[in-house]
Amino acid sequence: GAIPVLVGRDDVIYSDELLSLHQLNAHSTWLQVTCDSGALGAAGFVLFLVLGLAGVLGASRRAKGLDRAVAVGSFGGLVVLLLAGFFSVSMDAEPGILLFSLMALGNVPAPAARQASEKDGA
Repeated sequence: GAIPVLVGRDDVIYSDELLSLHQLNAHSTWLQVTCDSGALGAAGFVLFLVLGLAGVLGASRRAKGLDRAVAVGSFGGLVVLLLAGFFSVSMDAEPGILLFSLMALGNVPAPAARQASEKDGA
């Protein structure tokens, strides 16, 4: 069975039969963020995600060729990661890095596309 191990005041960690340590969580990114940071923190998280998705979507509309494919792929990856957050906590170390990487990668084509449109318009 699970053996509870208390570490600190707020962290409850348990070990399984293989003695791997696990931290208890809400099994949903959305619930976990709300529990950890309250309603204001959850609103900030949602605002951050909406602005990030809007930036990647805008970059995918402006970009052409391979840049567009990268931006569209990043947008799709972000959507899947956020949908998976309804069923598991997807903001741990590796998925959290993936979230920020996809947002950054999806926004890379934006400056190049903006420069190209300025050259076409001038």
